[in-house]
Amino acid sequence: YPTNLSTNQKGNLTVGVVNYEHLDSNYLLKITENNKTLKNENITLKNNEKIEIPFNFSENSSGQYKIQFDLYKLPDTKNVYRSLFILVNVN
Repeated sequence: YPTNLSTNQKGNLTVGVVNYEHLDSNYLLKITENNKTLKNENITLKNNEKIEIPFNFSENSSGQYKIQFDLYKLPDTKNVYRSLFILVNVN
């Protein structure tokens, strides 16, 4: 994934979600930066099914940005099921 970008340069990455629940499951993928929602996507996957979601982003000012990827297992939207983040430096 991109860790260093120039101002207004586009960063591209792919978010993969795989269902290992042994049953059909519904998820919500929420991508945020500093509590600002960049993307919400509802996902329904059968057991062992995988989806790859392209995600593009850019920043118009320099600094370090934390982009958070939170996956919720629906119907629970209060407790994060899986989470990760990346730090991106923009010059």
